[in-house]
Amino acid sequence: MGGPVARRFTGVPFGADRDVPGLIVKFGDYPLHHGGVGAIRSLGRLGVPMYAITEDRYTPAAASRHLRQAFVWPTTGTERPERLVEGLLGVGRRIGRPTVLIPTDEEAAVLIAEHQAELADRFLFPRVDAGLPRRLASKQGCTNSAWSTAYPARNPPARSRTRRSRTSRRRRSFRSWPRTARPSCAARDRP
Repeated sequence: MGGPVARRFTGVPFGADRDVPGLIVKFGDYPLHHGGVGAIRSLGRLGVPMYAITEDRYTPAAASRHLRQAFVWPTTGTERPERLVEGLLGVGRRIGRPTVLIPTDEEAAVLIAEHQAELADRFLFPRVDAGLPRRLASKQGCTNSAWSTAYPARNPPARSRTRRSRTSRRRRSFRSWPRTARPSCAARDRP
């Protein structure tokens, strides 16, 4: 199992801080979410103490052997932000030490960014512009951010009428306009 690259790396290529726990934060009712389980397994294997907010104690995340504790908190994703912040602070008090927040869905990322001041005393997370996660959660906002920051505002390349390989055209098109992981709006909607 594994190829030549996997055989070269027999250990962890970096050090992990095993003194700071991580908390998987996800709101809504979708218990088979694979992103949180992957983070729990990856960080747990490195010896990082992992905690998670789960829908019930039988979800794959809650059953992971790499999880120290699952905080069973069924949410729908439609709760008032104040209630979610209070719940997060309660989980932080139960953990008892500063914890890295790891949001695995857009709702959690938006909540953490918009309530940084309330969460900063109990949790560790990167400080970002409070509106950034909400903009990136929107397809139009994501496209607008890509066009307005790192990329020049050019139109997508027109199809060439000369006989060039498809690969060559694809390479050129990636250099000339932003590609985002989300499907975006039509070219006429760009700023």
